[in-house]
Amino acid sequence: LNGCGVSDTVNATINPLPLAAGSVTVGANRTITFNSIGSSSGTLSWTFAPSATSQLAFGNYTYPTSASCYQTVTLVVQNDCGTDNITFPIYICGVGIDEDFAQQVNVYPNPSNGLLNIQVKGLHTKDLSMTLTDMLGREILVKNINVTGNEVDTQLNVQQVAAGMYQLILSTTDNKVAIKRIIIQH
Repeated sequence: LNGCGVSDTVNATINPLPLAAGSVTVGANRTITFNSIGSSSGTLSWTFAPSATSQLAFGNYTYPTSASCYQTVTLVVQNDCGTDNITFPIYICGVGIDEDFAQQVNVYPNPSNGLLNIQVKGLHTKDLSMTLTDMLGREILVKNINVTGNEVDTQLNVQQVAAGMYQLILSTTDNKVAIKRIIIQH
């Protein structure tokens, strides 16, 4: 080249990836408050029950009295670059965690590198649900157990779960909930 050339200006718009982030707070009378703090571009949708949704960034939702006590709330954020979602496990009956029930739950070893042993005593229910969530509330594993006596002694295989901190949420059909923090190491 002899120092001559053509130049042009190009304007580019870089859109961010969607980020689903927020909070869900349980209040009185089965009412929750939800708040999205993630992406500000694109569309968002909250799902509260199989047929209840909202496109608001924040607000309240009241569950019907027929709804079970253990629920999940899902936030989906979508834009031209993709979709992201987060699920919040919540307990909408009473004050929440049952401290007496939590004392009846033993989870070991913790930290774990493969199998979690789970013992629950003093049950007066037909079914026990165990949900392992990450610290953002996303479901990792779910195990439902048909209870035949008043105790459960089972294992949860976490060998394929990434190392990190998790919550193990145990809930019964008689509206008892216990949450145990679990550390997985490999």
